Amino acid sequence: MIKIKDYSINEDVYKGLRFTIFRGIRDYDGKHVIIKIPHVDQFNSSDFSLLKHEYEITKQIDSKFVINILEFNTGETPFLVFEDFGGISLRNFLRKGKLSPRLAIRLAIRLFKGLGDIHNSNIIHKDIKPENIILNFRTSEVRITDFGISTILENENGEIKNPEKLEGSLAYISPEQTGRMNRLLDYRTDYYSMGIVLYEMLTGRLPFGSKDPMELIHSHLAKIPKSPEELQEDIPEILSAIVMKLISKSAEDRYKTSKGIIFDLNECLNQLKILNRIQKFELGSKDISPRFQIPKKLYGRDKQIRLLLDSYDKSSNGTPLFLLVGGYSGMGKSVLVNEIQRPVVEKRGYFISGKYDQFQRDIPYYAIIHAFRDLCRQILTESVSAIQIWKNRILQALEPNTAVITEVIHELEFIVGNVNPVVDLPPVEAQNRFEDSFLNFIKLFATTKSPIALFLDDLQWADLSSLNLLKVLLTELHQGSLLIIGAYRDNEVDIHHPLLNLLGDLKKEKISPIELNLKPLDLENVNALISDTLAQNTGKTKELAELIELKTGGNPFFVGEFISNLYKKSLIKFNRDKAIWEWDIDVLRKQQTTDNVVDLVMGRILELPSSQQEVLKLAACLGSTFSFGELKIVSIKEQKELADLIWNILPMGVLESVGNSGSKLQSFIYQLENENEIKEINNLEFSFLHDRIQQAAYQLISEDDRIRTHYKIGKYLL
Repeated sequence: MIKIKDYSINEDVYKGLRFTIFRGIRDYDGKHVIIKIPHVDQFNSSDFSLLKHEYEITKQIDSKFVINILEFNTGETPFLVFEDFGGISLRNFLRKGKLSPRLAIRLAIRLFKGLGDIHNSNIIHKDIKPENIILNFRTSEVRITDFGISTILENENGEIKNPEKLEGSLAYISPEQTGRMNRLLDYRTDYYSMGIVLYEMLTGRLPFGSKDPMELIHSHLAKIPKSPEELQEDIPEILSAIVMKLISKSAEDRYKTSKGIIFDLNECLNQLKILNRIQKFELGSKDISPRFQIPKKLYGRDKQIRLLLDSYDKSSNGTPLFLLVGGYSGMGKSVLVNEIQRPVVEKRGYFISGKYDQFQRDIPYYAIIHAFRDLCRQILTESVSAIQIWKNRILQALEPNTAVITEVIHELEFIVGNVNPVVDLPPVEAQNRFEDSFLNFIKLFATTKSPIALFLDDLQWADLSSLNLLKVLLTELHQGSLLIIGAYRDNEVDIHHPLLNLLGDLKKEKISPIELNLKPLDLENVNALISDTLAQNTGKTKELAELIELKTGGNPFFVGEFISNLYKKSLIKFNRDKAIWEWDIDVLRKQQTTDNVVDLVMGRILELPSSQQEVLKLAACLGSTFSFGELKIVSIKEQKELADLIWNILPMGVLESVGNSGSKLQSFIYQLENENEIKEINNLEFSFLHDRIQQAAYQLISEDDRIRTHYKIGKYLL
């Protein structure tokens, strides 16, 4: 048994891949404790960072339903010390069999109280599972534990990873946490995971039982499991409905608050006590969140969604298609296209995307390269055998010209390895070779077994090389499961624009794109959005919706900015005594507002401290997405100072982390207290939440500063 100074170890409780959990006694006072320590023979600096991260997160939560952390020992081999209240894991308890509905409900109520305390501390747990729930049935105590991958961010983006490297446990992970839904991760990911736990408590089994990691991810994204009542006759229908609401694929369809869940569970428990059964009642009647949160779902786009999905169905069966989505900035073009992701997963296809940048128009193939880098990263998350198959197929199709593609898509080298360089050719011949090679590259993937949806956003800023390559793909690829989706601002494309020239050339080849045009939301849909945001019926929100529709013209992005601005000014606020959102329509009518969304966003940026404004200005010059390393090069700030600034900007609604960069940044901030330089931080990526935010930040820079910054960026790229 391991020896730890000042502690007497009694029992080896659990051994994981990186850490071992021991039971012991603190020598100086005889207190019973739990110790979490890295495997001594495998210890590295990342283990220290994980432990410190867990310590910093856990000590911020004041809850009798969360494990109490006592110490972070930073000795030669660091370890965490927790209270030991004599419990066992829910996993060990479930090995005896499923729980009765009454016992499951009682336990779930305590667990959701714990989640409420966690979320009220602005923390997302991200790894709720039976192993991380500790019970003492003798004292009726329950604790949630293991905050090793938790985040303080209110939301973050998921990241596509190899299933073995995903944060969280695959059997309990939410669809958005898999990184394959291209949507922000928020606290409701924990409701999904807890819903899976409740499902398992009631039925004695998981909703998705596959042992194959990719199949399990596919199930979370695309499959609807049997409800608990279908598996066990003794499970009341309404309790089963609560579980199914918790494990809804879309976060918007789940509960909004722990209080709302607890109210419904208490109603179930009370009816069981009195009636010995549960009658139907309206779920979520008390589920009104004090968090101001605009729903991420689409409003007023049902016809467009159907056309988009029909186009993907047709293309996935072997007919290449080109779909163009037009509309003003803020109309929700990107959000609409992202609706295709779930059907792509269902068909085991690939959704890849790239975005043209308003300040990076001179980089050839800019968005196309980003999209196919994305494809390579997705392939690299697959099994070793699958990657080997792709390697063989790629080399067979591209040799001796594989290097033509690896020169522009560097991630491909991680799949095929080092390849022989190609011979130099005159410019025209070299261009033809590149186009032929790229066409062969796409043909490899665009099959009915792996259909591709390629999304190119902001085509109004596309470079000529990209448009020429698109022409080659659309005119030369006669068969294949490829849907190319282009989104553009139709008000920024005149008759002389290169995009219209491309469409004219395609028309001569008798190729006509499917066209979608997004218009502003009508009053009915603006009202639906406001109603959902403020948890009021549409009758109560109609006057407010009329005002907002008048002020914003029904532009979805502007609607969101406008109502968010009202909330920040406390003109819309939550009355906690009445549990209702309130506003004074007469006061709102007197508010002075700009009809320029950039001015509104710029006002939000100007409210930030000047040091944060400077970071955003520099970031705007780098592009819509940028890395920490790039930002450090163009700034004059020390690494830790810059990390702190970005961390403080993230909750402000102007930047978002790409993948789990936010969580990693937080860990690096802790680690930087002990180390002056951590190279990995340079690879963390962040992006502006919208083009208009980047544009607003860019317009705050003086012309001289823009020139100097772009010169510095140019030197870096060289």
